[in-house]
Amino acid sequence: MKAISLTADRGELSLAAQRRASKRGTLPAVNAAVLDSVDPLWREHSYDRRWRQQHGEYVAFITEHGHVPSQTSRDVAEKRLGLWRAAQRRARQKNTLAPYRLDILNTTVGHRWDVFDEEWDKRLLTLRKFFDRHGVVPSKGGDSVLEKLAARWLHQQRQSKRAGQLAAERDAELTTLLGQGWELPVDRWNLGLATYQRFLSDLGRPPQKSSVDADERVVSEWMHNQRTRYRKGTLSTERIASLEAIRGHVWRAR
Repeated sequence: MKAISLTADRGELSLAAQRRASKRGTLPAVNAAVLDSVDPLWREHSYDRRWRQQHGEYVAFITEHGHVPSQTSRDVAEKRLGLWRAAQRRARQKNTLAPYRLDILNTTVGHRWDVFDEEWDKRLLTLRKFFDRHGVVPSKGGDSVLEKLAARWLHQQRQSKRAGQLAAERDAELTTLLGQGWELPVDRWNLGLATYQRFLSDLGRPPQKSSVDADERVVSEWMHNQRTRYRKGTLSTERIASLEAIRGHVWRAR
């Protein structure tokens, strides 16, 4: 068979045509040899190369951090890899993931298909938004339905952790967000009370919602919630007594 020229002159086959000929088994050996010497991966399409590049970044992330990237991460690079991973999971579920890609991922150290399912990621994102806004973990006795749902979900993760049934990757996500010991029950109300008392003692005034200090704003919002419950009659007599025992405490916001 006559060899096909590899130059870019008019009338000669493009690389895509060479690739198609190779798949059909009609590409002369000399052409294949020349292409192999120029680029051993010439048989791959650009999107296959891009996939391998992203997979390489995915492997590097797992190697460095010890867990798979999360698509809900606040880190842009991690979130991008997390979204890529989610796309592979969806393709696998739809049976549209190329067999060679499936084989590569199945043999990738640290990769697991069932660790971060979509629902778990959504719940983690809800928890992160609450924690970032309020600076405390959600309470099952909270004011909003969203807080109660987040608290119930976090309680389930704590139970799984204590029972040794929580995946290491999920544990790592929650530790990154909430800190070491996140699985231990927290007396959230008394923690807020102690912080409020410390602010009154240190500043000589109630914490202000308009403060430039983020910690002060968090305590101010906590106290706002107590005032709201007090007005609604839903704050327990024990908690009312604890607040009124603090020097400098007032129910009316200034």
